[in-house]
Amino acid sequence: MDTAELNNALKQRMEDVVSYLYPSAKIKGNIAHLGSISGDPGDSFNIFVSGPRVGCFIDRANPDDKGGTPLFLWSKARSITFAEDRKS
Repeated sequence: MDTAELNNALKQRMEDVVSYLYPSAKIKGNIAHLGSISGDPGDSFNIFVSGPRVGCFIDRANPDDKGGTPLFLWSKARSITFAEDRKS
């Protein structure tokens, strides 16, 4: 399985992915709400769990924390590089 296939598979289960990475996330509609990419409580960090933007995420308080794939989110959530993430 290549990374595109893995990202697509994770997108199909994005709500489960978010619940695993961020147990405290509050999911409202198609968006998971958190305070930061590290999982703090709040509302400025959003992850799309369904719809056309599924897998995309952004932190409105820290615009550098943004991306568009579940694997990139996973690497940011666990503070590992993409190469390390592929080995897990």
